[in-house]
Amino acid sequence: MHTPQPVASCLDTPIADSRKTIFRDPLPYSPLPRNKVEMLTYELVGNGPETHHLYITDEEIDRDLLANGITPTAESRQEFLDLMDKKMLNSDGKAHIMGMKPRAGEEIFTITITGSPNLVIRFFDGGLAPDSAFALDFFDFSANKAVNSPEGWAISIVPIPGTLSMLCSGPLKSWEENSGYRRSEIPPGEERVNMPEGALCQLDRPGFEPFWFAALRKPPPPPFATSQPNIST
Repeated sequence: MHTPQPVASCLDTPIADSRKTIFRDPLPYSPLPRNKVEMLTYELVGNGPETHHLYITDEEIDRDLLANGITPTAESRQEFLDLMDKKMLNSDGKAHIMGMKPRAGEEIFTITITGSPNLVIRFFDGGLAPDSAFALDFFDFSANKAVNSPEGWAISIVPIPGTLSMLCSGPLKSWEENSGYRRSEIPPGEERVNMPEGALCQLDRPGFEPFWFAALRKPPPPPFATSQPNIST
């Protein structure tokens, strides 16, 4: 059985690399941040051709307004943007982002894959901690970057009675496939899956025996109080 091992998280990732490139661009692809949500997005991934789809357009705001029976105008669009600011203020200026690949400095754990020396299975938080789950992908140490799963590779969760694995056993699909993308359409290094912590997993590869590994499990939180010895009187 193979278990994740901690790794010094100084590895560059696609997001870290793309952000360096994006900030050298003249920013012609999408509007400058108009509210606190877009400012947070800008700080995380920048503003460029790889990320312009993360910024909502006026046309998309108009569709949302019309769906709620509101006539799209400059004033109603601004009210929409102000509402996003209000939501950020109500959450102490933070947003719960799920699925983002780890950036330099974030803690990651890896499992070396027998028979595939350059590839490891990489576990990272991905914003899934509140759901007692982890995100994972494949990382190529020789190229120092995340990669999509090779053709024919598949990860399955093995059901264990009495655990969450009973609810999600079987072959795993990537977030991208679940969103309707074909494997060939997933940008290099952007594929990711998620699984409950501690799950027993099987990796199938053409020409190899099944590779078994266990998903990362978080340590339990410390107790609020502990019992102390005393003398009864």
